[in-house]
Amino acid sequence: MRAFRWTRNIGYRVRYFLVSAVLTLVLQIPIFVYYQDTFRIATVRDGGSAMNMAITIARFLEEDIENYRALSDSASFAPGDYDEAYYQRMLAAFRHLKDSSEASFVFTERLRDGRAEYILDGEPEDSADFSPLGSSDSVVPLELEAAQMRQPRAGELERDPKWGMFVTGYAPIVDPRDDTLVGLVGVDYSAEHVMRLLDKLRLLIYITSAVLFALIMVVMNTFIHRRLMAYGADHVTGLLTKRSFDDQLDAALRDLQEEEASSLAMIDLDNFKEINDLFGHVSGDTALLHAGRTIRQHIRKTDLAARYGGDELLIFFRGASGAQAQAICRRIAAMIEKNPAQADDGRVLSYTLSIGIAERTPGMGARALVAQADAAMYRAKNNGKNQVWLDSPAPKRQPAGA
Repeated sequence: MRAFRWTRNIGYRVRYFLVSAVLTLVLQIPIFVYYQDTFRIATVRDGGSAMNMAITIARFLEEDIENYRALSDSASFAPGDYDEAYYQRMLAAFRHLKDSSEASFVFTERLRDGRAEYILDGEPEDSADFSPLGSSDSVVPLELEAAQMRQPRAGELERDPKWGMFVTGYAPIVDPRDDTLVGLVGVDYSAEHVMRLLDKLRLLIYITSAVLFALIMVVMNTFIHRRLMAYGADHVTGLLTKRSFDDQLDAALRDLQEEEASSLAMIDLDNFKEINDLFGHVSGDTALLHAGRTIRQHIRKTDLAARYGGDELLIFFRGASGAQAQAICRRIAAMIEKNPAQADDGRVLSYTLSIGIAERTPGMGARALVAQADAAMYRAKNNGKNQVWLDSPAPKRQPAGA
């Protein structure tokens, strides 16, 4: 029986755990949307920062366009074909620019024959990421747009098979003397930079998710507890409800060994209607509570007791013969008669019990057992009430206090 209740409780808890998880995810949707929006804004911001830095560098190069253009326009980059001293000074300047900013890469390039040829690079010359003078790479649409429109451009987060995920800004380098496009400045901001910006937001999301899930679980567990209490216990008597009793009785009968004895008692409060009529329904509930409390005090942990409807109560005695159940019921009835309930105003609520007992025979199901106990209870009522009847081929009257 306890295993049955435990299984049912586990079923409820697994169900509501899943409900809690789904509710947490649903409630987190606005946070995830906000995260995505923030990610997009951070990406746009980095793209804008990359573009602005590229513009600044382009203007810097245009201040000394003669030397830069001489380097960029070199027919070849063999030693002696360009100003190596100027090249080294500019490499040092670009390394300083890159190291003093949040940019991942800073470079300049010229576009030739559908390829981008690197001129200056902010990486150390001994680095694997350094692009030597004249080395080439493919041209992306953003580069072409910046060159053709001769306007600064910033891209979105893109993945490059060689360089990884970056947000890039481009700015044209224009010779102010003849308005010739000399090349482009490129600045890359790594996706890792965007991720670092969002670290605190991600931490907030994790903490919020955990707290939200915990709160939902508390609420759902409270609901589970109330649901189980509503399902399993009658709010007036404190005994099982009819539905819970039926389920547990079926489970108990399935678990019984063929030779194991068991009995069921059907109990009716005598003259309960008069208590309600004379003292009110609140006093009637007091009498039911009193009966339920007395029953719980006299039965074992392995027994089941329930309010079956109105003023009818049931007790299932597992491992007890009809005679043993009869003895227990006589004690319950005697205790009720000797120690009546009291209303809130102190008035005594005297009542007695009519009890019918059925002893289960092999193969008897729950419905037949209840019906047999119910018939025995009606014999007790019809023969003067305040009696305990044990169902047998020749029913015998058993006075409550005997």
